[in-house]
Amino acid sequence: MKSPCQLMIVAGCALTVPATHFKVETVHYITDEGAQRDERTNQPAGLASSQAPRLSIGKNVFASGETPTYNIQGASPNTPIYWSSWKDGVSTGEVDNNYGETTDDSGNWSSSTGPWSAADGGIWIKQANVNGVNVQVQFQVLSSGTGPDYPTSVNNQQLNSPTLATLWQ
Repeated sequence: MKSPCQLMIVAGCALTVPATHFKVETVHYITDEGAQRDERTNQPAGLASSQAPRLSIGKNVFASGETPTYNIQGASPNTPIYWSSWKDGVSTGEVDNNYGETTDDSGNWSSSTGPWSAADGGIWIKQANVNGVNVQVQFQVLSSGTGPDYPTSVNNQQLNSPTLATLWQ
């Protein structure tokens, strides 16, 4: 019986080995930060896909004056959170910013931010990076009024996002 071996390939180097010599079961790679990642799932090595973190914000549409609460669940414990955001498809300039926030012993975190203003109106994507794993949430902030800037139902079907409303138009 052949003993198992570990093969590491350094980025930028090519290695050719006859297929009869190795059976590849799991491929991991090292990120620029030194964290091992599973090539198939882009999750930290050893993290099952069912354990992938989740980012939620509670609802899809916010009116001016409402306060969002961000929730991260199932992430790596006691790990810094890095935030990025886009408004209407353009970066807001917040790119992998850390505000001193870390997940708790269970890999969870929750916090509310200040209220949205009319100037914040648009389609937002908020991304959290925890231990090299990116999770995103998309939502809309209304620039005026109290209702969404898109139809909320078509033929008695509830539409929960501007994207779905666009598809129905």
